[in-house]
Amino acid sequence: MGKKTEKLRIVIDTNIYISFLKRGYYRKILDLWLDDKFELLISNEALEELFEVLSRSKFNFSPDEIEELGTVLRKSNNSRTKEIVNLNTG
Repeated sequence: MGKKTEKLRIVIDTNIYISFLKRGYYRKILDLWLDDKFELLISNEALEELFEVLSRSKFNFSPDEIEELGTVLRKSNNSRTKEIVNLNTG
């Protein structure tokens, strides 16, 4: 029988999110995630940091855009994103 391969699991720093959301840098990461090529792991703390940063006036994200991003990142129905309480535990 064939060997089952596990999907790659990725943790992305807040700065990388900002880069591909605002400037289009690292867009390939977003495209690969949307194509379900890897599982994105994000902690509640990282989500809060991302939302705080995106709320800064210099980034010009509306509250609706930030909320929509939060919905996408928290979505677990497709197993694309899993919230993890603490990345430092086993």
